[in-house]
Amino acid sequence: SLYMMSIGTLIAILIGVWIAHKAMNYRSIGLAILLIVPLTSIAQFPNREVFSGTIFALLSQLPLRILPGMVLGLFLLRVISKNQNKMSLSKVILSFFSGLTIWINQDFALLAGLITTFFIIFYMNKFFNTILILISFALGILSYPIALYFKGIDIKYNYIGFFATQYTSSASMSEPIITPGPVLIILPWILSLVIISLYILIGDRYFKKFISKEDKLAILTTSFFSIWSLIGFAYYLNRSYASGQMQILFLPLSVASASLFGYLFKEHLNVPWTLKSFLSHSNWSRLNIRKSVYYLLPAIFMSVPLSSVIAFPNPSIEAKRLSSSTPNHTWPKPNLIDSMRDARFGLNLAKSKDLSIAFFGASGNYLKLTTGISSVNIFNSPWDMPMSDDSVTVGCQRIFSLSPDLIVLGEEGPSLFRFANDTLCNQYIIQNIVGIQENRIAVRVN
Repeated sequence: SLYMMSIGTLIAILIGVWIAHKAMNYRSIGLAILLIVPLTSIAQFPNREVFSGTIFALLSQLPLRILPGMVLGLFLLRVISKNQNKMSLSKVILSFFSGLTIWINQDFALLAGLITTFFIIFYMNKFFNTILILISFALGILSYPIALYFKGIDIKYNYIGFFATQYTSSASMSEPIITPGPVLIILPWILSLVIISLYILIGDRYFKKFISKEDKLAILTTSFFSIWSLIGFAYYLNRSYASGQMQILFLPLSVASASLFGYLFKEHLNVPWTLKSFLSHSNWSRLNIRKSVYYLLPAIFMSVPLSSVIAFPNPSIEAKRLSSSTPNHTWPKPNLIDSMRDARFGLNLAKSKDLSIAFFGASGNYLKLTTGISSVNIFNSPWDMPMSDDSVTVGCQRIFSLSPDLIVLGEEGPSLFRFANDTLCNQYIIQNIVGIQENRIAVRVN
């Protein structure tokens, strides 16, 4: 799974580079790389000395949240370029998979599916074709529940978007926006891309301000990825204290920026891109001042991603992180190894006394694969359980549904014994047993 997630990250970046390269009319693959990779790869700056890594170390982010949207964007640009206003089977299939993305991830992947369907409909001339696209989108949403129904598996519909609603309905998981900070640069940047690209696209679509096929591809690319970044920005607003939350946006944002740069570069082939020519006195004379000021916009889009090279991951830091970092940056982590040892001892104990046993801690699925003990924690970590009344209810219901006699506790587990009389969900109390770490096993209260 770790290898597959890492490969997914690389595929997402490669798709981004290829889309930008195509939007710039295949001028320079090197330029596409320089406009995409540095901005996406920003690390902590300045004086980074820790081993926490970049956005690529957060394995659930680019592969699950961004990769589905990159794939949808790649095929959307292809089908619209070939058959802009005409109905085609490829558009029906694409809208179907756009609906299916709701089951992959209920934030960025879902938004990418909605935006993809919007752009397909945007170029539809016939009302019947629009209805057909919407039906295909709805079938994509329904396909997964139907497949599970025939397998006899029920879906808990109240879990859909569960965490998103917890962030918006509970102040405990929200954080204030830190200003001054990156938000003062990124949000205006995204808004500018959205406004510029939509203005050109709407003019081309409805007001006969036609642009060439190459320009349309560049502007359509800018519009898709900038709108995706703008709507997805709400995710950052709820977790704004963590730079990693905002950095999820940087891959689609860099693709949108590179595409607009390609559009502007095509229109003005005589742009003086060397530093000497750009700053030369003749460019800023009274005769050329308006022309030179016009160059500033593409210059800014060019300079911001390239300036992020300053915050590019330090190779020496990354090499040490991968080869000789602290045990907490290895897998499995030391505390998980201790939990596996406790779980195996607890399993033998439970078998000898004919009792049932489960695990309550982080990495429960991994521990189940290695020890055979099921997890009573429905969340990624026990720390997710106390974020709201709803999350407490859902977490306790999972425990009640299994109701084991014994629960082995991971490192985070003991901190959740905050209910009446220091219990977990008013049903379990910690009891130390020789052979298991202190405060790492709980028994059911009669």
